[in-house]
Amino acid sequence: MVTINKENETISFNTGEWKISNTIHLHEYAVVTFEPGAILIFDNQAGIISSVPINIDAKEKNVKFIGNGNSGWFYIINAKGPSTINGLSFSNVGEVSFKDISLTGAFSIYNSEVIINGLKIDTSYSEDALNIISSKFDLKNCEIENTVSDAIDVDFSNDGVINKCEFINIGTLGGGDGIDISGSDILMKNINFNLVSDKAISVGEKSSATIINASIKNSSIGIAAKDGSDVKVIDGVINNSNYSALMAYIKKKEYTGSKINAVNLKVIGTKNYISDTHSSLTVNGMEVAKTKINTKQLYKTIMKSETKE
Repeated sequence: MVTINKENETISFNTGEWKISNTIHLHEYAVVTFEPGAILIFDNQAGIISSVPINIDAKEKNVKFIGNGNSGWFYIINAKGPSTINGLSFSNVGEVSFKDISLTGAFSIYNSEVIINGLKIDTSYSEDALNIISSKFDLKNCEIENTVSDAIDVDFSNDGVINKCEFINIGTLGGGDGIDISGSDILMKNINFNLVSDKAISVGEKSSATIINASIKNSSIGIAAKDGSDVKVIDGVINNSNYSALMAYIKKKEYTGSKINAVNLKVIGTKNYISDTHSSLTVNGMEVAKTKINTKQLYKTIMKSETKE
């Protein structure tokens, strides 16, 4: 299954199909490599946790993590160098669970730098398919579909880029967001959403986000800014966001109002824009009238999730 080079302090997962029933903890090497065509089949809540930089160059023949609903997770934590991941796919995976560690993501990255070009996650049973925490990242060419809750959750991460990504059938249990950002500074561009049960893009907790050329179809809410966040929307289309295309509000009392400024945005179907009395929402040069919002009721109804507390 693996090849270890003691002289170079590297470990490589070889091409082939391998069954894993116990979690693998990688921490004694300089680099971990997954060869193209390595297929890892997990059960028994097993996954891989690594504090070592990851190297995957497998765009022609992806590395695959295959779970059984509660396994197949991947956790990169405190890696001592950047990870480069080109061509990685997950299917039928659950959230990180290892000894006293329990996280919300199936693919979780903490305090590490990652460059990802080519990521696919199909059928995730975790609260977040991909969870990035306190990390610098560049994510390009990703596909995430069939999640019970959120697709991507970014927490307390700056200098993050999400480019050329597609999200389909997100939040099948309700209350699922395509991209959920908290306390972060993120650039998103050339991203497509279809069938999102809650918000296609949610920006909260004093985040800053620039969204360029987003296409959003069939969501409850297109783009939401909350709790002191500042969102710039440049170009793009929102089609059939049945509750609200754009929404700015306060959810948590310790924060101030939020701001959305949308330029050259086309809205098809429900042209409903909502701004609470403390926030600011401008669409193609026109400021939206402010109104009172009962956020507690919203999170008990249309934004309610069966996976989030």
